[in-house]
Amino acid sequence: MLHVLERAAELRAGLVTLEVRVSNVPAQALYRKLGFRVVGRRFRYYDDTDEDALIMTLEEVGCSEVQAMLAEGVAAARHNLRTRFSRPAAPPAASVRHKEA
Repeated sequence: MLHVLERAAELRAGLVTLEVRVSNVPAQALYRKLGFRVVGRRFRYYDDTDEDALIMTLEEVGCSEVQAMLAEGVAAARHNLRTRFSRPAAPPAASVRHKEA
């Protein structure tokens, strides 16, 4: 998502809009954290469940506040990935001495 928002800013998009299931509260929280706000609702949007979708929009993608938030989000995501997936350094190899016969 952060990459999409960065790309939208590069392309000078005025806003970014998405739909999210009403039941997907964690995704809604993430989008709100990124600056999106609910601007509408699509009734019975999802064919599989007839569930409604919330329409969420982030305006002024290129403004300095949104860009600062994106930079902070990218840095946090990179840190989380490094923490989660980096392996601890291997201990130095022990030297082995051979006895001469």
